[in-house]
Amino acid sequence: MDAFLGERDLLLVRKGLEKLANGGFDERTAKFIKEQQAFASNVRLGQRQRLESRADAKHYLKSICPESLGQWLEEETYGSAGPASLKVHILTRFPEATEMEAMEYASALLASSGCRTARAMVRAGSYYIWRCTYRGSVPSDLFDDMYHVLNSVYCDVYATEEDGQAGYARLLLTASTIVAIYEGEPPIDQWLEGLARQ
Repeated sequence: MDAFLGERDLLLVRKGLEKLANGGFDERTAKFIKEQQAFASNVRLGQRQRLESRADAKHYLKSICPESLGQWLEEETYGSAGPASLKVHILTRFPEATEMEAMEYASALLASSGCRTARAMVRAGSYYIWRCTYRGSVPSDLFDDMYHVLNSVYCDVYATEEDGQAGYARLLLTASTIVAIYEGEPPIDQWLEGLARQ
């Protein structure tokens, strides 16, 4: 949920979520889902096209093996690439900010120990680019799955049934969030209770 929503907009989001939870799927919701699918598809296509024109970047990213990926993401986040990446997100949300202001905000957010979202967004962007290059493709649902992972950045646990998410969830989230994969046993309620006791 967007932390910058006003009270009125937040109320509309809540009402919409309640309708979805009760099986309501109106024309507006269908349009939103279609737009999100198109956005994810455009991100994938755009990334592939950018990499095709940057042989040097492609070669560099392919040299980063999965075993050193965590260390590379850390260096990207706290090096010069981190604030530059976050600056783009800030300018998208606050177009009235200058480039210099956005860079100052980005640096301050990344330096703050409480701003997990800032670091997770930078790591997610870098991971997405690496994965596209290193594996030569990106699953169509990766963008949405990463969004779900990022939404749990302030949670104690990120729980899912999808094995594939375990690897990159651990890379994107901080050590403050446990990544737990449910494998069907024990019954889900017992499993969740066990997580709560950890």
